[in-house]
Amino acid sequence: MSSVTVTENNNKVSVDKTTNVVTVTSPGTVGPQGGSGTIESATATATEVAVSGAGASGTPTATVTLGGTASARTMAFAFGVPTGASGVIQSIVTTGTDGIDVDSGGTMNSASSTIQLGINAQTLWTHILGADVTGTALTVSDGSNTSPIALEGTITFTAVANETTVVEDAGAITIGLVANPVVSGVTAGNVRVGVTGDNEVDTSSGNLTLNSAGGTVAVDDNLTVAGNLTVSGTTTTLDSTVTTIVDPIIVLQSVAGGGALAGDTNKDVGLILQYHTGSANKTAFLGYDDSAGKLTFIPDASISSEVTSGTVGTMVVDIEGDVTGAVTGNADTATALATARTIGGVSFDGTGNINLPGVNATGNQDTSGTATTATNVTVADESSDTTCFPLFVTAATGGLPPRSGTNLTFNSNTGILTATGFAGPITGAVTGNASTATALESARTIGGVSFDGTGNISLPGVNATGNQDTSGTATTATTATNVTVADESSDTTCFPLFVTAATGGLPPRSGTNLTFNSSTGILTATGFAGPITGAVTGNAATATALATGRTIGMTGDVVWTSPSFDGSGNVTATATIQANSVTMGTDTTGDYVATVTAGTGLTSTGATSGESIAHSLSVDAAQTQITSVGTIGTGTWQGTAVAQAYVADQAINEAKMQISNAPTNGQVLTARSGNTGGMTWEAVDADAAGTATAMAIALG
Repeated sequence: MSSVTVTENNNKVSVDKTTNVVTVTSPGTVGPQGGSGTIESATATATEVAVSGAGASGTPTATVTLGGTASARTMAFAFGVPTGASGVIQSIVTTGTDGIDVDSGGTMNSASSTIQLGINAQTLWTHILGADVTGTALTVSDGSNTSPIALEGTITFTAVANETTVVEDAGAITIGLVANPVVSGVTAGNVRVGVTGDNEVDTSSGNLTLNSAGGTVAVDDNLTVAGNLTVSGTTTTLDSTVTTIVDPIIVLQSVAGGGALAGDTNKDVGLILQYHTGSANKTAFLGYDDSAGKLTFIPDASISSEVTSGTVGTMVVDIEGDVTGAVTGNADTATALATARTIGGVSFDGTGNINLPGVNATGNQDTSGTATTATNVTVADESSDTTCFPLFVTAATGGLPPRSGTNLTFNSNTGILTATGFAGPITGAVTGNASTATALESARTIGGVSFDGTGNISLPGVNATGNQDTSGTATTATTATNVTVADESSDTTCFPLFVTAATGGLPPRSGTNLTFNSSTGILTATGFAGPITGAVTGNAATATALATGRTIGMTGDVVWTSPSFDGSGNVTATATIQANSVTMGTDTTGDYVATVTAGTGLTSTGATSGESIAHSLSVDAAQTQITSVGTIGTGTWQGTAVAQAYVADQAINEAKMQISNAPTNGQVLTARSGNTGGMTWEAVDADAAGTATAMAIALG
C-alpha cells in the first residue's frame, strides 16, 4: 500500500507513503460563526479558501447582511460547518484513524488554531497486516540470524547468484530457482548432495536407495563400487566385451549373503556355455552333477529347474594324480610298478632309487651279458607262422624302439615278405608282377616296335603312319600289387625291403642296418621301436617303463615301503623309525642328556628322563648355599639396604642421588622433607656467610 485516504464529513486527508506528502482538501463552503442572538439575514455569501498541498490556507471571508444593513466581516473557519453558541468556537474534537494521528496543538477556539496530522506507524501496520503491531520495528529472521527493520523501512529480497531468482510484480514477490542451479551442498531429507565432499552423494543416516519410476536406473559412465556389491534380482546380465575378475576363487551356490549350505539343494552347479555349431544353437554344461556326485561335461545339455541332463562328452585334458577306474592302453609314465621286480637281487617298484651290490653298493653283481644299448636281439626260430611282422626303426641311428606295420608282413613258412611296395634294386630272380619298374630286363616287341620301358614308343597305325594289328585285348598295365617271391629259408643274411613313403608306386629299398636270417627267422636292426608282442630275451639298454610296476621296501629298525615303481619316474615314500630302535650313545653321536637331577638349593620340575621332555630348574627362595658372589656388572639391585662396608669409596655422585632440583655453582644441599627426595639445592643464606656448615650423608 502506497497511500492512505481518510474522509470525515466530506473533508479529505490523504497520505502518500511514497512521497511522504499529506494533502488536506474540503469541498464545502465556509459558513459563518454564530452570534449572540439570531442571524437575521436569510442569505450569506462566503469565499472559498484553497488549501495548498503543504496544508497552508488563506483567510476565508464572508459577507453577511444583518437587519438589512450590509456589513462585511472577516472570520476564520474550520473544516465543515461548526455548531455552537453564538460567540467563539470553544473546541473541535479531532480523532485519528487507520494510522493517521490528529493533533490540534492546543484548544481549537480561534481562527489561528491549527490541526497537525502525522503517521502512526504501529496503527498503520496494524491496519495493513490485520494484527496488532507493537514496538517500532519488525524482526526479520532466516532461522539462525535476526535483524530489526523499522516499520517505515524497506525489506529487500536478494537472489543468490547461480541459485535463486527474486521477481516483484504489483506488490507480489516470487522467489524461484535459476535454470541448472549451482549450489555448494544440498540436503533433502537424509540425502546429501555435495555436502560431505565435491562429487559425492551420501546420507546423514540410513541407507541410500535409488528407485526409478520407469524400473531402470542407468549409469552412462564408468562405475566403481568401493564396498560390497549385492544383487538381489532374478537375473544379472553382463554385456561387456571383456570381464575381468581379480578374485582367484568364485563361489557358486552359497546361501544368501555367503556361507555354506544347510542341506542338499539337489541342483547341479557349474557353467552354462552357449555356442553355435553352424547349423544350430547349443548349450553345454561344465560343472558338478549333483546326482552323479562328479565333475561332468555335457556338450548338448538340457536344463530344467537348475538340473542338467544329456549325454556326457569328451574332454581333452592332461591328467595328473591318481586315476580311479579301468584304464586301457599304455601309460607313458606311472608313479610305480604294479608289481615290484628284482633288479640285481634288489626289489624295485620304481617308487625310489635302489642300490645294486657290485654296482653302487658293496657286494657282487652278475654282470654277464650286455648292459648297454642292444646291438643284437636274440630271436627264437619261427618258421611256420604264415603271418609275421618285420620290425624296423624310425631313424637311421640311435637307441630306438622297434616298430612294425600292418603294411609290412612276412610269411615265415614260405619266406615271403609282403609290403605295399618295394623300392631299390632287387638282386636275384623275381617272380610275380611288379607294380612299377625302371626298365624291362628283356625288351619286348609291341606292335612290331621293341619296348623295354625306358622311353616312349610310337606304334604304326596308332600314333604313327602304318598299320597295326589290334586284334586281342590291349588292357592297361598297372603297377604290380603282388610280387612273386621264391622261398629262401636257408640264407643267413637277407635284407628286408621297405619303401620311403606310406603310399604310392615306390621302389623297394633295403638297408645294411636291417637284416633277416631266413634260416633262423631272426630280424636284426640297429634298434626296435614300438610294443613287442611275445617273450623278449636278453637285456634292453634302455626302456621307457617296466611292464609291471614294483615296490621297494625295508624292514628292521627303519621300515619303508615305496609306491609302485615302473621306472618311468621317481617315486617318494616315507620311512618310519621303529619304536625303541635307536639306542642313545650306540646308534647316535654327539651330546645328549640321559637324566636331569636337581642339586642342593635347586628345585627340579618335570620328568627327569625321557624323549622330548620339558624340564626346568629354579633356585630355592630360602637359599643358604650361595655364600659369595663376584662383581655384579649390570642390573638393578632389588634387595634390602646395602651395608656401608659394601659401598666403595667415592662411589656415590650427584647423578645417583634423588634431589628435587638441579644445582647451581655455589649452592648447598639442604634437607627439605616436603620436596622430592627430601633434599634441595639452595643458595647460601647471606646471614650465614662465613659460617661453616658440615653435613654427613649416611648410606645404608
